[in-house]
Amino acid sequence: MLLTTPIKSMASPITTPPLTTNICYRANIIDAKPGPHTFRHTAAINYLRNGGDEFTLQIMLGHTTLAMTRRYTSTLGTEDMMRVHKKVSPVDNLKL
Repeated sequence: MLLTTPIKSMASPITTPPLTTNICYRANIIDAKPGPHTFRHTAAINYLRNGGDEFTLQIMLGHTTLAMTRRYTSTLGTEDMMRVHKKVSPVDNLKL
């Protein structure tokens, strides 16, 4: 995941924590300590909830194994699964 600063330069280890903390507050992420890890986790979960796949997420996050990425999928609930299923199910989307 690539973050840029307001002047469009790549974020550094010094600029990333304040940048992600600010984004967490603006996005109303209040159930965890705001910062780079919380932002990364929330972005990954929302990516999956919006229909993104584990394989692409693995590449985006820079994980070497799919097992590492699957930790994010374990936090998804039945409602999330049903929403994605309805969106991509070949049977549910037949034009009968």
